[in-house]
Amino acid sequence: MGLDFHSDQGIHYTNKDYTGLLKDLGIKQSMSRKGNCWDNAKAESFFSHYKCEAIYLMTKKMEDINDVVQITEEYMDYYINDRPQKSLGGLSPSAYKNTYLNS
Repeated sequence: MGLDFHSDQGIHYTNKDYTGLLKDLGIKQSMSRKGNCWDNAKAESFFSHYKCEAIYLMTKKMEDINDVVQITEEYMDYYINDRPQKSLGGLSPSAYKNTYLNS
């Protein structure tokens, strides 16, 4: 099973060096229709929260990829286990899953 990467058609995602890197890594790239954020609304929403709640609030500069990985892992843990989701009735994804499984 391979890895897919879905994005919009922003210049950074269509850049030849970037698309070549994805290909070299065996990652299949897909893109939403031009100018249509609704094609990927869930991901657009997630990354909006990620940028506002993790990246823009950072107090230290990222030095290397390890910093990016750490920040992302910490945010994913928060997002899954603690962050309330309006679409889940104010529960975190983890709490919502547990409620569903225990009902």
